Amino acid sequence: MNLKSPSFAAALALLLAASLSAQAPQSGQGRGGQGAQGPSPAATATADGQAIVGDAIRAIDAQRSISAQMRHRISLFGHQLVGAGVYQQLDEGPQRRLRLDMKVKVADQQTSMQQICDGRFLWVRRELGETTSVGRVDLRRVRDAVGDSNDASLNAAAQWMLLGGLPQLLGQLERNFQFAEPRAATLENTRVIVLDGRWKPQALVAVAPHLKDKIAVGRSVDPDILPPQLPAHVRLVVRQADRFPIRIEYLRVGKASDADAPPLESIMTMELFDVRLNQEIDPIVFQYKPGNAEVADHTEVYLSGLGVTTRQAAQEEGTRR
Repeated sequence: MNLKSPSFAAALALLLAASLSAQAPQSGQGRGGQGAQGPSPAATATADGQAIVGDAIRAIDAQRSISAQMRHRISLFGHQLVGAGVYQQLDEGPQRRLRLDMKVKVADQQTSMQQICDGRFLWVRRELGETTSVGRVDLRRVRDAVGDSNDASLNAAAQWMLLGGLPQLLGQLERNFQFAEPRAATLENTRVIVLDGRWKPQALVAVAPHLKDKIAVGRSVDPDILPPQLPAHVRLVVRQADRFPIRIEYLRVGKASDADAPPLESIMTMELFDVRLNQEIDPIVFQYKPGNAEVADHTEVYLSGLGVTTRQAAQEEGTRR
């Protein structure tokens, strides 16, 4: 997904793939509704916001297995979309295995997508109406290319399944946003900690180069000049008991009335619920057999989305010139 191209297709891609900088995928990592109401300073949180985000990453990374229901809500370019699905993660053997099944209704059509990471390939199967497509991404090539590159950009954050699942998604938030003082709240009868983050200057420059001069001289950035699909803030909600994340919300600044400060409006919300940790998951869940279906190689497309130019892509570009 290209965050700089305002289109309905981009919004749908964000919803289905779930969402915002990329880091080289790491193998063998880890072993092991309603808005939040009544926020107040988190007396139970002895660490600052950034440290609690780190706790949340470790809380996910340490689990041998994770199975959770997911909900996504997205609001972009005048469209409101809702998706639902299941996320599964298994750490057994040398590579983390992942699976994400998502469904969303677009107009009168049901759209579904499966992403299955077996450690060797990321398989992507999409259905839109009566049309089905199957593709795969060579993870070895991705690891090699990203490992050799310094220009992987925030444009690829929607590829978090490719890069290592939920731990990687939270790692992107930790690297790209500075989180303020934590607040205590209650979310659907669960005691939680709410963490609000703003862009780190260098991360914002990566996605909005036209702001470089303003950021360099320390001037504040007017949210109105950000493209509508780029959030101004991120809000992370974790359970107080174990720091496990249950909501990620990307927010933009809305229009202010004459008397009030501008409100924060949600671009996308991702929720995790019915979370089951360290329960048995049959490894066969992470296998995919395309049968007789034609399989497209999406490796170069995904690397391009990561902001990585491979030797093959460079050679093809040179040939076209």
